Amino acid sequence: LRTRVSLERIGDDRHLLDEQLETLILQALALDQDQDQENKDADADADTAPKGTKPRIANLSFTFGDYVRYKAYIHFLQTGTLIPQSNLKHEFTDEEYLSGIMTMNHDLARYAIGRATERDVASVVMARDLTSKVLDYLMKFDFRNGNLRRKYDGVKYAVKTCETVLYELSVTGCDVNAVTNNESVGEDQVAKRARIENDKIPVEELQKLCERMAKRDELREALIKKSRDGQKAAKQAIYALHRQDFKAAERLIESCEK
Repeated sequence: LRTRVSLERIGDDRHLLDEQLETLILQALALDQDQDQENKDADADADTAPKGTKPRIANLSFTFGDYVRYKAYIHFLQTGTLIPQSNLKHEFTDEEYLSGIMTMNHDLARYAIGRATERDVASVVMARDLTSKVLDYLMKFDFRNGNLRRKYDGVKYAVKTCETVLYELSVTGCDVNAVTNNESVGEDQVAKRARIENDKIPVEELQKLCERMAKRDELREALIKKSRDGQKAAKQAIYALHRQDFKAAERLIESCEK
């Protein structure tokens, strides 16, 4: 499941590999079906509750994140835009979707380098614009220290790579500004670039995703505070017992149970 599919080796067999990949993903989702049902039941009373907040079995989240990354890159090659979460055939967690679109930016950076060798400035600009747009929107999220935070930091390096490639093209004679302003490019490239400018990322879906994650952060902070209050009360109860203040200790223990 964790085998990386190299787009350079896909060629004419991409559709066959897509079918095989879909089969593997369906099998993985079937393994996780029981736990996924428990997650749905737990979130049934909250409209804004995040989907699939419990861990996947066997760390399948990493595999699903790689799948989203692959689908997002193929979507970019076909449309030049960021794939919406609703366009995925299967239901993945918000973290898996974010993980996929974050790591996809490294593929865009490599794509920009490859197109730069062909002096295809328009394609490099498209990759740079999408990575920049994704980074700008990810800044609205409050990522905690962890896997998503590290991948978010990696998006910055992808944007820097695209910017560096554009700079190197400009100093070697390519008119980057003309391409940016839709000058001296073909009609197909102008039309494609106009479409990207109008709808690079699914803003509405990302806004809802951001709200769901913010809601979960609030629940997490409330749970952490409650746990710390219980630990503090338990510690004070022990001190009260040492002082033989049994009434205070009993009161503190009761507050821990709440």
